[in-house]
Amino acid sequence: MWNELQYKQLIYLSLSTAGGKRLTDLNTTLNGLTKQTGEHILASQHEIVHSSLELLQQALLTLDSEASAHEEPEQGGSAACTYD
Repeated sequence: MWNELQYKQLIYLSLSTAGGKRLTDLNTTLNGLTKQTGEHILASQHEIVHSSLELLQQALLTLDSEASAHEEPEQGGSAACTYD
């Protein structure tokens, strides 16, 4: 059985024009849903939600950095964690 240290494979993905459009449409839909969701949260709670999301993003970026640090040098590349 292969474990993580014995076998690593780097996979590159690219999107067709249609796939890129679907990704853009999905991002637009998610941003719209985020706005709608925000309208159901009391204004007094918006700052708390925003702070919580910033903490979540920092945790995900830390995990991403840790995962990148464990990659072997010849593999190169890294994942990105961003939001609009």
